[in-house]
Amino acid sequence: MEAANRDVFFDFLKKHGLSVILVQIETDYSGETPVLKYREQLKALLEQATRQGVIVHALDGDPGFIYPPWPEKLAGQIRAISEFNATLSNNVRFAGVHYDIEPYALEAFKKDETRLDVCKAYLTALQTLARTARAQGLEFSVDIPFWFGSSERLKPFTAQGTGTLLEHVAHIVDWFGIMAYRNIASGEDGILAHSEEEINIMEELGKKAWIGVELGPNKGNNPPKITFWNRPPAECDREIKEVESQMAARKGYGGLLIHSYEHYREYLNKASETKP
Repeated sequence: MEAANRDVFFDFLKKHGLSVILVQIETDYSGETPVLKYREQLKALLEQATRQGVIVHALDGDPGFIYPPWPEKLAGQIRAISEFNATLSNNVRFAGVHYDIEPYALEAFKKDETRLDVCKAYLTALQTLARTARAQGLEFSVDIPFWFGSSERLKPFTAQGTGTLLEHVAHIVDWFGIMAYRNIASGEDGILAHSEEEINIMEELGKKAWIGVELGPNKGNNPPKITFWNRPPAECDREIKEVESQMAARKGYGGLLIHSYEHYREYLNKASETKP
């Protein structure tokens, strides 16, 4: 990100009251140890974030990350982030690592006979990454769908008697983002209802869950209800304020995660262009 674009970016964050960001990183795995790419750009971004009181987590993710050799490669990536932090001054740093893995996108998850194996591989990978992150003094977090604790497809996992997939993930991470992608706050199919179980579990553990909302255009066969894209900003603001009002006193609530900066800008620009 060039300097002018960074200024636009941080002005946008300030205008909309955003103080935590997840920044996609790229890593070179061609050598003996992984190395972060675009180090000068990352340094400049982190320095500006520190000046403006914005917390930054490194972001990466792919469903295939649950399978070898990726967990160990990503452990190397986490160590590379820590080593990069060590080259920076004062409080300039990545605060943590955040993985958006989404193992349910794998074909093996979609089959009853292999779904349990996918869940086990997913948790094993998370344990490896969490252990590495904590050893490097970094927070460890992930994104999860709102149905990890309730899906009928995950009943065989729960039947093992060790807890739901949601409970396992909650114990491993420092915090997680719930992809509670709906365009209404209340009701049985609203953002609040789809976040309740996760918030409860994180409260019990003394941790935080962040509630994710989608602002980007709908893709594929996804229903319109998963995004605010086709609703006016005034309605989006109303629903988000309802979520924040209902969650304000909850100890397990960390805040809102908006997907994403690019989508947010597109959403507001589209709304501005369509005003009469």
